[in-house]
Amino acid sequence: CPAVCPSCVRDCAKQAKTDAEGRFVISQLDPILQFRVLVLAPGRRPTLTELIDPAATELEAKLESMPSGLPDDQLLRGRVVDDAGLLSQQERAELDSMLAQQEKQTGDQIVVVTVKSLQGLSIEDYGVGLGRHWGIGQDGKNNGALLIVAPNERKVRIEVGYGLEGTLTDALTSTIIRDEIVPEFRAGRYGAGILAGTKGILAI
Repeated sequence: CPAVCPSCVRDCAKQAKTDAEGRFVISQLDPILQFRVLVLAPGRRPTLTELIDPAATELEAKLESMPSGLPDDQLLRGRVVDDAGLLSQQERAELDSMLAQQEKQTGDQIVVVTVKSLQGLSIEDYGVGLGRHWGIGQDGKNNGALLIVAPNERKVRIEVGYGLEGTLTDALTSTIIRDEIVPEFRAGRYGAGILAGTKGILAI
C-alpha cells in the first residue's frame, strides 16, 4: 500500500517488505496496522488495485461492510451520542461542555457514544467503522477519538485516530478504562464512569 503517515511507515517497515515502487505487502502487517493503513489514514483509502497482495481481498471486503453494519440511526448528533440512554441530562451537558472546551483549545475532537448493540461486530471493528463513518477529527490530522460504551455486550473502548496515538497510547487508554471507567460501571454508575473516563482522556 502507499505510504500514508510517518508513524505508519515506521511501523510498516518493521513488519513488511516493499516492492520496487516502495509499497508494503499488506498481508505481512498485523491486523491492527492493516486497519490503521486502510481506514485510519487520512485522505482516500487505497483500492485493491493499489495493493500488492491478493490476500487483502478479504480484509477489503470486511472494511467495506463496516459502515453498513452500523445502525441506520447511528448518526453523529453532537459530541455526546447517548443511544443507550445511560446519561442524565446534567451528565450530557457536562460532557458536552468539557469536550467543546477541549476542541476549542486544542482542535482535538473527542466524541462520547453509547450504543444499544454492536450489531454483531467486535467493539474494535465497530469503533473503527464508526470513526470512519463519522469522520471524527480534523481533515489531514485525524486528531479524533471515540469513547464507546456498549452496555448490553459489557464492552467499552477508546478508539484513537492516528493523530492522537502519540498522546493517547494503548497503555494509557487501557489504564483509563481499567482504573476510571470499569469500577464505576461495576457499581452500576454508568454516567459517573463515562464522566471519569472522559476526564481521564482530557487530562492526558
